[in-house]
Amino acid sequence: MARAEPRPVDALEPSRFVVVAEECLRAAHDELALDRAGAAAKLAMYAALNAADAVCGARLSHRAAADDLRQVLVLLGQCGEGGLALADELRVLIVTSPADAEALRQATRAAGLDAVERAERAVQIARELVLGRRPPRRAKGA
Repeated sequence: MARAEPRPVDALEPSRFVVVAEECLRAAHDELALDRAGAAAKLAMYAALNAADAVCGARLSHRAAADDLRQVLVLLGQCGEGGLALADELRVLIVTSPADAEALRQATRAAGLDAVERAERAVQIARELVLGRRPPRRAKGA
């Protein structure tokens, strides 16, 4: 059954979605380290989708989860500049994510790496918007 209406969330759920997004991102890194680029790309997409749930939960008081991923992008567009930036990353992940077992096996390392990098940016956006955490500054020359 298709989900027509986004599900409301309580005040704590957005931070939980960030935690799940971080877990998916760590798993994507692990898969990439094991040269399983397709699995890494799929997990990267899950990380970005959980980041989207976190941002929509924090900004709109409901999840972004929808059967039609285009609706997730629309909801992110209602979340301001950060939501739009996350939507940009997710839009590419939706298009490039392996759709079936054969595509998972054939995914290149470059595709997996690109997906993980996009998910990193998506999860960072969620951290900033939901938890107020910014990445540590890098020292010059590092």
